[in-house]
Amino acid sequence: MAPIQTTNYYLFNESSDCLYDEDCITRNSYCKGNKICACKIGYQYDLGSDICFPKDYDCSALNNAKCISGFCKCKNDYVSSNDKTMCLPSMKLTTYCQEDGQCNSVMNKTYCDPIIRQCVCERGFKRDSYKLQCIQNTRLHSPCFSVDDCEYDTETKGKYDCKFVSRLLSTCECREGFYEINDDCHDSSGDR
Repeated sequence: MAPIQTTNYYLFNESSDCLYDEDCITRNSYCKGNKICACKIGYQYDLGSDICFPKDYDCSALNNAKCISGFCKCKNDYVSSNDKTMCLPSMKLTTYCQEDGQCNSVMNKTYCDPIIRQCVCERGFKRDSYKLQCIQNTRLHSPCFSVDDCEYDTETKGKYDCKFVSRLLSTCECREGFYEINDDCHDSSGDR
């Protein structure tokens, strides 16, 4: 009794023929075209057990996975764990996470902070609270709208100002009492 794969179902010869669904004794099968028994849509025939299993049955031990082309793959909005033993939900910036893959599958330049267990921006990037994404840190002399564009972490806090250069342009500059050295602002004591 060899199954024949078709688009949405598997056909198999349970007996010589059938006229009604009741003639097909395999669970989750029906009589297709009053001629041959077939697995219902969403099921596939397993020759070894002579049963129509749900198509994702082989992946049922792996939560949030489905069978695609003979392989277990994580469903949409899920990613494979580092050790490939589970499907973890994809997470957004500032949400709970277990592994880096959960964060960077949704958004570039993010990782899962192992201490606070949240998706955060990689070094050199900051969170854009309006778009909830990571954007590159503003550099000295780069355009800015507010001091928040210039101060992006604890190391830069208090060192920069967003200063008007012209009527239409403001740029990140060293705050009063700080001096530019190697594209960074330092206070008079040389602290960074």
